[in-house]
Amino acid sequence: MNQLLEAQLPPGVDAALHDVTTLLQERMEQLATSVVQIDATLDGAARSALGRMQDDLKKLHGKIIQAAKRKDDTLRRQFHHVQAQAFPNGHPQERMVGFVQFLNKYGPG
Repeated sequence: MNQLLEAQLPPGVDAALHDVTTLLQERMEQLATSVVQIDATLDGAARSALGRMQDDLKKLHGKIIQAAKRKDDTLRRQFHHVQAQAFPNGHPQERMVGFVQFLNKYGPG
C-alpha cells in the first residue's frame, strides 16, 4: 500500500525530499570537517546530529505517506479489496480457493 501511495505522490514531493537529504548530507559533512579544527571530539557530535536529522526526514516521509492514505480513501479501499481477493484470510488465493469450487459454480464450459 505504501509503495502504491508513494507512486501517487506528486513528483515535486519526492524530488524535494531527495534534494533536502542530499543538501543536508553535504552541509553536515562540511560542518563536521570544519569543527574538527576546533575540537576533534566534535566530529562525532556532528555526525550524530546528521543521523538524527536524517531520521527526522524519514519520519516526515512516513507522515506524508500517512496523509496520502487519509486523503485517498477510495484508492485505499480498492487496494484492500484486491488484497482480500488475492490473499483470502492472508493466504495465497490458490491455497484457499480450489478450482473445484469454480467448476461446481460455473460448470466445465
